[in-house]
This record gives sequence, structure tokens and C-alpha cells, in this order.
Amino acid sequence: MDNMLKSKFKVSFILSIIIIVLAIITSVGGIFMEDLYQDNAYSQSVGLGNDLVTLVVVIPLMIGALFFTMKGSYKGQLLWLSSLFYMFYNYMFYLFACAFNNFFLLYVVLVSASIYAIIFALIKVDVQEISQRFNENLPVKWIGGFMFFIAGSLIVVNFIQIINFISTGQLPEHIINYEWRTSIIFAIDLSILLPTMILSAVLLLKANAWGFILSAIMLFKMSTYGLALIAMVFTSISEGLDPLMPFYLLIWVGGTFFLVYLLKSMKSVKDVY
Repeated sequence: MDNMLKSKFKVSFILSIIIIVLAIITSVGGIFMEDLYQDNAYSQSVGLGNDLVTLVVVIPLMIGALFFTMKGSYKGQLLWLSSLFYMFYNYMFYLFACAFNNFFLLYVVLVSASIYAIIFALIKVDVQEISQRFNENLPVKWIGGFMFFIAGSLIVVNFIQIINFISTGQLPEHIINYEWRTSIIFAIDLSILLPTMILSAVLLLKANAWGFILSAIMLFKMSTYGLALIAMVFTSISEGLDPLMPFYLLIWVGGTFFLVYLLKSMKSVKDVY
């Protein structure tokens, strides 16, 4: 690994290794430790799908991205940053929504380490250098439009349920199923995820350098969490198929397609200079 690169991302590299180790422990524990989760049966079954995707898909991707980042790959940097955001978003649910269990302190470290790893990495990333590597013919309108559509759809779905509660007092179904007293899903999505997705789309359409980086992070999030949502449907104990399954498939397929397209559009060094 280049000494300059090692020094540049040293803090985030160290935090990433800690995140990977703890994510492996918590995912394996969630899958195989029957007495770990103290939540109801529905929450535990849904959590199984999430743990499987984190362990089998996201952690290997994060390890590979970290390895290629250390080798100086800009594509690796984008995937590494994206995986850090996934870890932050994902373990926010474990920290704030799961019933208190033996892994609570691990969730604290995972959330804290993820957000600080992202911060220290983003302030060191050469934004202009990365943005210059994208092909001028990149269909930013299609990619930005897709993110607008997904964000807008989620906002509508969330607000319909919130307004319905205000007018009728009927709790959203997921709050009833999970037996929560609040909605961590609404809280995180409406305050963090969806504003970031909209901002990413706006900046990308304006060809702003940050738009490329944030869009890669959001597309990675849609790809991996779309897959996690699909896995949760099949591991949950609820009767029947989730009516939102086609939407989950759209998030997964669309996020994966545009993420791969975005990364493939990046030029090599000889094409830039």
C-alpha cells in the first residue's frame, strides 16, 4: 500500500477493520445465537434476512473495496465509502430498534465507528480527481431520475401512513408487527436517507463533483438494502407475500444496474491525462 495513501486514510482504515470484525460477530450471532435477540418472533425472523445479506454480501464487498482502496483504486474508494454508509444505516436499526441484548455495546461501536470513518474519509477524498474520471456521456438524467423516483415513492408511502395515523389513529402496520412504540424506519429514512438521496440526484444532474460520490453511495445502499428487504420478506413469519415486493425488486435491480453502470463509466488514468 502506498505510504501517502496509508497516511491519508489511516483513521478510516483502522475503523473499517474494526467495523468488519464486529459486523461479522453480530451477523453470525444474529443467525446462530437463538437467545440473542429479545424482540418478538416477527422482528427476529426479519432480522435473520438482514443478517444473512450483511454477512454474505456486504461484508465481502467491504473487504474487497477496502483492499482495492489500499491499492489506490478510485472505484474501490467509492465502494468502500458506500459500504461504510451501509454499516452506519444498518446498525442504526440494531442500536435504536432492537430490544436490549448482549450485543448492545457492539452496535454502539459499529454506528459510531461507521459515521466517523465516513467523516474522516470524505474530508480526505480527492473529489475533483474522482469526478474527472467519469465519462462525459454518463446518463446522469436516468440515474438522477431513478433516485428521485425511489426517494419520492418512499416519501409518499411514509407520509400516507403518517397522515393516516394523524387522521384515524391507526398505527402503521410495521409498528404493529414489530411492537415498537415509535417508527425508527420513518425517523431514519425521512431525516437522513431520503434527503441524502434527493441531494445526490440534484448534485449529479448539475454535474457537481460531490454528486458522483454521493450517487455511488446511494446506489450501493439501494442495491444492498433492496436485497436485504427481499431477504427479509422470505425469512419473515408473516402470512402471504409483502405487497411491496415488486418495489423492493425495483430498488435492488435498479440500484445494482445503475451502480455497475456508474462504476464502469469511470475512465482509467491514461484516459484522464
